[in-house]
Amino acid sequence: ILDNMEIGLLVNNVGMFSDYYDQLHVTPLQMARDVLIVNSVPVTILTSRILSQMTKRNKGIIVNISSSASYRQVI
Repeated sequence: ILDNMEIGLLVNNVGMFSDYYDQLHVTPLQMARDVLIVNSVPVTILTSRILSQMTKRNKGIIVNISSSASYRQVI
């Protein structure tokens, strides 16, 4: 579907964190896996797909909005 659409703006606004954001040593492995997948896979795949068509046209904008987890203190 993306190959048939001319996309000029991509806003990556996906993110999650767990209740254990500051305690990796007690984070359940499945939760850590889910957070990693949600926070990295979609932005990587979508950016890769859209960037290739933007570079061919020599125009386009990509905005990445980080998870609110980046504003939490990690001890």
